[in-house]
Amino acid sequence: MGRKNTYFSTEKRKTRREKRKNRTKLQPGDRKLAGEVVLFDSVKLFGFIRPFNGAANIHFTMCNVPHNRKRCVGEGRTVYFDVILGVPIIRKKSSRPTLTAKIR
Repeated sequence: MGRKNTYFSTEKRKTRREKRKNRTKLQPGDRKLAGEVVLFDSVKLFGFIRPFNGAANIHFTMCNVPHNRKRCVGEGRTVYFDVILGVPIIRKKSSRPTLTAKIR
């Protein structure tokens, strides 16, 4: 009974693209989600939240943070947020709506 060699196994390993494709998606109108602030820039007043449900990181700005919560936002902090539609990204041929977090 030897160890199973995982490097030469016949099982297909998941690629990054497959992992991204199968993770949960955030929709506008999702409410009461929790996540951790991954990056926060106090000079430019924006940051990113990594939701605990495994979805992709979501962007937020300080204008979407209530006045009484401004001290609670920082890297490594847990925040609760709603998902709203942000300003669309305008490209040459099409415009794509973006998702933004509104912190509770």
